Amino acid sequence: MKLVDQDRVQYLLTPQKGSAESYILFSQNPKGWTIDLCFATENCAVIQGNSGLTSQHTFFYPLPFLERYYSDSILLATLSSQVHELCCVSREIMEQFLKGDKLAGPKRQMHIDSCALSLLLCVLEKKKQVVAELCDTCSFSKNPADRAKIQDAQNWIVNNIAASITIPQLAQKVGLNQCYLKKGFKEVYGQTIYDFVQEQRMTQAKVLLSKSNITIAQVAESVGFSSANSFATAFKRIVGMQPSEWAKN
Repeated sequence: MKLVDQDRVQYLLTPQKGSAESYILFSQNPKGWTIDLCFATENCAVIQGNSGLTSQHTFFYPLPFLERYYSDSILLATLSSQVHELCCVSREIMEQFLKGDKLAGPKRQMHIDSCALSLLLCVLEKKKQVVAELCDTCSFSKNPADRAKIQDAQNWIVNNIAASITIPQLAQKVGLNQCYLKKGFKEVYGQTIYDFVQEQRMTQAKVLLSKSNITIAQVAESVGFSSANSFATAFKRIVGMQPSEWAKN
C-alpha cells in the first residue's frame, strides 16, 4: 500500500473472488500495524443471488498515528498476525464506515480515522475477551415480543421475495438488533435468513415454471434475480436441474 501521509490511517478496498470466509486479521510490519477485514458476500447479509465475491477492507496504522493514542506497544505486539471472526461490534463499525463512502477531502480522512480507531479498540478489547463475551450475549431472547418480530421478518421475506434487502434493513423494519434477528431466525426456523430466502425463491420458482405462459426470464425477475443466467445457476445448484428441465416435467 502506498502511504501518502505517515501520520494518518490509510484505507484500501480490494474486491476478491473465491473466499467464503469472513474474518478480521491484525498484523504488524516495520512501519506500523494493519487490520484486514474480509466480508464474504453470503455472510454479509445481502439477500440476493450469491455472486461469490468478497471485499477485503484494509486499514494501515502508521506508527506516528498509533503513538498519539497507544503507548502500550507490548499489548499491540501481542496482537500481531491474529485472526478473529467478525463479531457484531466490528460488523457494525464497518456498516457505519461504509455509509461515509460519499465523503471527500478532510471529512473523508476524519471518517477513516474515526472508524479505524473504533476497529483498533475493538481488536484490543477482543484481546481481553470483552468483545467476545459481548457477542456471546447476543443469543435470541425467549421474549414473545421478540419471537413475534422474527415471525414478522419471515412474513416480510415471503411476501416480498422479489425484493433485494440487506439484513440491517430487515432488522430495522422489524425493530430488532441484527444479531438477535440472525440468531433468532436460525433458532425459530432452523436455517439462516439467506438459506430461507433461497429456499422460498426456489419454491415459488417451481410453481411459476409449471405454468406454460411464463418465460424463464420472467420467473427469474419474479423471484428476485437480476438475470435469467444467475437464476438458472442458483436453480441448478439448489434443485439439481435446469429451470427448463423442471418446466418440461
